[in-house]
Amino acid sequence: MSDILLALDAGDIAVPALLNLSAAFDTVDHTILIQRLQTSFGLNDAVLLWFRLYLDHRRQHVCHRGEQSAPSIVQFGVPQGSVLGPLLFMWYTADVVNIVEQQRLSAHQYADDIQVYSRCRPNDSTSLCRDLGGCIEHVARWMGTNRLQLNTAKTEFIWFVPQHRRHQFPLDQLAVGCVQVTPATSIRDLGVYLDSNMLMRSHVNRLVCTCFDILRQIRGIRRPVPWSTLSMHISSFVMSKLDYCNVALAGLPSCDLGRLQSVINAAARLTVGVQHHDHITPLLADLYWLCIPQHIQYKLCV
Repeated sequence: MSDILLALDAGDIAVPALLNLSAAFDTVDHTILIQRLQTSFGLNDAVLLWFRLYLDHRRQHVCHRGEQSAPSIVQFGVPQGSVLGPLLFMWYTADVVNIVEQQRLSAHQYADDIQVYSRCRPNDSTSLCRDLGGCIEHVARWMGTNRLQLNTAKTEFIWFVPQHRRHQFPLDQLAVGCVQVTPATSIRDLGVYLDSNMLMRSHVNRLVCTCFDILRQIRGIRRPVPWSTLSMHISSFVMSKLDYCNVALAGLPSCDLGRLQSVINAAARLTVGVQHHDHITPLLADLYWLCIPQHIQYKLCV
């Protein structure tokens, strides 16, 4: 987001492509991974043996109605839900960043989420789109030689254009192999929805709707539930969503932040059990809850 906003502030347009891998964690080749840990990251001797023992000879079976299938050896993949799983996968795919940078583009990775992006002047969008498509084809070929599969049908990309340059919005499509990808108006990246104008309206709309829907469900069980349990549910299912990646909302106008604040106000009234017309400021003080702008400022400071 920082790179995109810097590009827009400079009068450029930015374009990221979100790459999707099929069963990414399940197709990691153990032999290739061990070789990469040794040659690319310098792991040797006992440390390399630890990883080899961690990966080799894992077994899995299926239990159904008390009966258990015969165990089979897991020859590929890294354990999902483990601490080492995402780290091993990022080591396995570390060369993707080098491939992208060789094409004079930029990349970000988080586990199996890969974003390839760049920026240009508005009249150079066709050339940039062609370079982006060529880069993705290079990445797809590398993945094919490393037992990974890039799902080109689920590749997404979006043009980010400053609000005052909407008349220069590119119409170019992204060619990934034989697939023509149409630019989206909004994308979801790691749980954050980004609009083509970076105003974050889609993210705010979805967040408000989701939180109010959860509050309605919690309100339906409010009476038989103890206060401590009610407070825990609201904190876990509502406040956590408002807190997630809220630094992305820094600088938004008060009208958008006010919609999110209405969610906190409703959650506070539900927690305490007061009516809608009761004043909210003392309730928030009693609950030690921050307002939305203070939440964002706190996260930035931390």
